[in-house]
Amino acid sequence: IVPTIISSLTFPYIKHFVDKLTMRLFYHDSYQVRDILNRLTDVLIAASGTQQIMSRSMEVLGSAIHPSSIYVAVVDKKGSIVDDDGAVPLNFHVITKDVHLKKHIIVSRDEHENTKIAHEMDIAGAGLILVLKHKKSVVGYVFFGMKKSGGSYTSKDIQLLTISAKNLAIALENA
Repeated sequence: IVPTIISSLTFPYIKHFVDKLTMRLFYHDSYQVRDILNRLTDVLIAASGTQQIMSRSMEVLGSAIHPSSIYVAVVDKKGSIVDDDGAVPLNFHVITKDVHLKKHIIVSRDEHENTKIAHEMDIAGAGLILVLKHKKSVVGYVFFGMKKSGGSYTSKDIQLLTISAKNLAIALENA
């Protein structure tokens, strides 16, 4: 009877430990979209200024999707860079011209295999481009490198970034 009591008292703790260990070992790229969006909202509310918005929000998004690199550029109505993190690709204007024409919020390298935009994204080291739009005008771009794992961006990543794009655009427009 004593072993039964001990095991019934310790089982929840052991199960919790094994569950956490399993998540870390086998699902290290796993995240909850809602949790990341809550963290991003907290950052956008607390951040003051474009640089803080860019750096802190990219930390949050990067912790979820694990890109090899992130480059951010805020642009004016003419498409000229007004603020960036100092690492914007040299072929920025070539890429953004193509992105404008496609009118997407997200442009994925995998979706444009063997095209000019894919070639330019390869040169820039971008696996995915997030277009930040507010009131039909582009306020910025986020270039995400390929995933550190070597895999493709998932539909969950795309969902997270699509929702994040709207919030980031509004925050940058108001900064």
